[in-house]
Amino acid sequence: MFNYDEVLQAILAFGAKYNMSFPEGKIAKVTDANPKEYAFNPLKKFREGDALPIIISFFQDGADHKYVTLTAEFVLGALVEFCLDHKIMLPKTAHKEIEVIEFHVALEVGDKDAHTTKSKTGTGLSFDE
Repeated sequence: MFNYDEVLQAILAFGAKYNMSFPEGKIAKVTDANPKEYAFNPLKKFREGDALPIIISFFQDGADHKYVTLTAEFVLGALVEFCLDHKIMLPKTAHKEIEVIEFHVALEVGDKDAHTTKSKTGTGLSFDE
């Protein structure tokens, strides 16, 4: 689970690779977006599957809240890269998705379908992967 400060660090670092800028301040709230709000978002290139977009609300003392809509895949990529940068090991081939929880964003790692049979590939965890 990532608190909002960690989510902010992750999206700022990941967004810098794509020359993206974000509002200054801290994250006030993270919510799942309505798909209609995403209709004209330029980040569609990051979207895969049916995951809902994520709305991040930024606040700064003395200023209005500013909102940014990101794809779930962008936030997922940012959090995975955050884990790698901070030497938090993740299984390379496991299914990964995010879930927005009050004041946190959870990175869920494992089988997409809990009823599937796990294959024994012998894949281990390594900082090199």
